[in-house]
Amino acid sequence: TQDVFDLRVNGNNDGFVEFDYIVDPITNIANCATLNVPNTIYNLTVNNISSEATCFTVTAQNVTLIGNSYTVIYGTTGVIGSKLGIVVRANNFTVANITLKTNNTDAVHYAIGVDVSNITVTVRNANLSAKGDLDSSLFISRQNVSFFVFDSFIGKGIDYGIEITQNGSNATFVNSTFANNAHRLNGTTSFLYYAWH
Repeated sequence: TQDVFDLRVNGNNDGFVEFDYIVDPITNIANCATLNVPNTIYNLTVNNISSEATCFTVTAQNVTLIGNSYTVIYGTTGVIGSKLGIVVRANNFTVANITLKTNNTDAVHYAIGVDVSNITVTVRNANLSAKGDLDSSLFISRQNVSFFVFDSFIGKGIDYGIEITQNGSNATFVNSTFANNAHRLNGTTSFLYYAWH
């Protein structure tokens, strides 16, 4: 394992430099939850966790969710309403090494959804899928959202792999694969960027 830390450097008049490190807290989680502690790394410790509705709700800034290649099954019931693997409501969220999926087609599903404006979300090495009508793997419903997706698979429901419905939002994909390349842009100033190397 590798410790994640911030490096603080203080210089003085004698020319010496003092190095201190501050270890970001790591919290192990075994169930769906609200991720509400700022500057925290959440470490998923159990495979195939599931939720009848939304699994993770992110309400604190600078949160990272490490999935350890585990699977999260969201929206397992057919109750009307939106069901998400992760709903992001705070800035600077990162998720890595995770599979988000649903097997239910009776409600609206999004693997990752954003419903606040002016935030940044980063996705690394993820497998995202939705299943039914009106479903999307990535759903951005607010303005000025920036999505960065690296080394991931973007599946889709019957309609879209990614859906951006507001102006000023964008998504950048690097070394990622789309199922059927399906996307929908409703925002007149929203953009998708693709890069492979």
